[in-house]
Amino acid sequence: MTTALLGARATVLGGIHLHKLFGLSTKKSVHSYRAAELALEKLERKSQMMYLSILRSTDVLIIDEGGQLSAENVNTMDIILKKVRKSRRPFGGMLIMVTMDPWQFGPIEGLPFLVSSHILTNFILVELKHSVRAHQDPSFQEIQNITRMSPSKLKQNKAIKRRFTELMSKHITFVDDFDNSIITPDVQRMHSKRKPAFVASNEYIAACQKQFESNNTPFLICNSEDYQHRIGSRADFVPATSKVLIDAMNKTLKEPPKLLFWKGAMFEATFNGDGYYQSQLLIMLRLPTAEEIRKKSPLALFVAPAHGINGLDVSNGIPSEQDLLSHQWKPVKIPIAPKREVSSTGVLGFRRQYAMKTVGASTINKQIGNTLMRCAIEFNPSSCPWEKAQVVVMLSRTRRAGDTIIVGPKQAAIEHMFELLCISNQWTEYVETILRKLTVNSDATDDDTDSSSTIDYPTIFPYRTCDIPLPRDNSGYVYLLISIRDFNRAYVGETTNIIRRLQKHNSGYASRGTTDPIYRPYFVAGYICGLGDFTKVQRRTLEQQWQQYNRWVMLNGGRTDIQTRINQGQRVVDDYNSKRPKELHIIFIKTVNSGVIGG
Repeated sequence: MTTALLGARATVLGGIHLHKLFGLSTKKSVHSYRAAELALEKLERKSQMMYLSILRSTDVLIIDEGGQLSAENVNTMDIILKKVRKSRRPFGGMLIMVTMDPWQFGPIEGLPFLVSSHILTNFILVELKHSVRAHQDPSFQEIQNITRMSPSKLKQNKAIKRRFTELMSKHITFVDDFDNSIITPDVQRMHSKRKPAFVASNEYIAACQKQFESNNTPFLICNSEDYQHRIGSRADFVPATSKVLIDAMNKTLKEPPKLLFWKGAMFEATFNGDGYYQSQLLIMLRLPTAEEIRKKSPLALFVAPAHGINGLDVSNGIPSEQDLLSHQWKPVKIPIAPKREVSSTGVLGFRRQYAMKTVGASTINKQIGNTLMRCAIEFNPSSCPWEKAQVVVMLSRTRRAGDTIIVGPKQAAIEHMFELLCISNQWTEYVETILRKLTVNSDATDDDTDSSSTIDYPTIFPYRTCDIPLPRDNSGYVYLLISIRDFNRAYVGETTNIIRRLQKHNSGYASRGTTDPIYRPYFVAGYICGLGDFTKVQRRTLEQQWQQYNRWVMLNGGRTDIQTRINQGQRVVDDYNSKRPKELHIIFIKTVNSGVIGG
């Protein structure tokens, strides 16, 4: 990695969570500037100095699954990096490389990643056209390509539907229920709806235990020790009997009430410990003794490498200790989880259980980014996928199509999945347009009436025109202002920061052309972006060309309406781009529907 980046200091966020690195707050509905302020205060603490040093010294930051970042997160990161690196350049001059799948799950809260204005001004989009995970299975790749097609293309397309049905029927594995013998303990079970952790774990353990008993596989069960006493009491803790408290612990704590141990069992760490961190994969090669379990002695397991392994193929036999060591797995000791008290209805309690949970059952959403050896997806009337993103994720976790198992009726499942693939959401048109316009190696044809370098925000933005965000960075712009009081009154200018410049125009301190209070306030009707490498002289050249085109159409046709002026800005961009490759193109952003406001 370092060699490929010409000696740059690169950081791959594998073991370090992005929110932890930047000190981002988990509070909801916090404005980007407030979130950045809280993060900077946190980064100044002694315990966070390591992360602050990383942010100051790293040249290249590589973020995997960046689609789960919100547009607000991106803006906050930009503010933080500018402050800690003492630079006004976008992201403080750090090169940000992001991988994402726009058809998988977006952020839980906030606007989608591609809505960020930084995408328009500071990023170059490159389409990765082939699945690395499924590179040996062309049929599986074709299935995945269909799941990522535009809903508008899939609707009413009987040929694609027939092909999808044929591929699914022929290559995906279908079974009637989870009791089928091909669903062995090493198969990851996936559900569309979130079940309580202890419920999913208990269902998985019960199924595994049934199989082990039938084929005489040695196993052990480790039940948790739950204790309670009344809040405020000085009495010793006694074994828990309160069902309400036990239910609260099952819901709150990551450690389940029951763990099943066998050779080859895989777990997920629930705490950071000596040689391992939370969520890291663990495998058990030696079955502990009943006495060790009774005493809750630390267990000997192996932990996966920090660069991220999400599964291990044990269908052909349990790997040896030498095999694991050769692949950078390390031996660790997993103790009882640190004491964490839970209260409910006047009772205080805690649980003694090993600091890990069974890997075997989860939601589809949780498996985003994971590579699984085999997986089984629940598909019945009471629990089945309910959005396109879930279908995309569930059909792309394994390396071969046959390793993806659908548990449910075949034809009904295929029909339901295709219906979900045809459903759009409020951001579908926006995302498709951004990808089509900005991806430098896209094969998509542009069927818009506007030029390929123009993004007509009002037609693709799902909310009010006044909610369209203006860029907040200092990458440079050439912009068109229109007077709210007189649509024939316009101004073309250039700036490094368009929001700050608009505020100056509307206060009368930016230019003589906008000082007259009769015509204020002004709004931005369109702007040229992608000028991060432009000097002020180069921006002025574009500005003067736009002004010249405006004067020419006014003298030759008397046209002074908004759409005509916007067209001249598009013309400037088209002239510039016609002489350059797509990766060097600049972009015109149209921010008003001129037909509605009298253009």
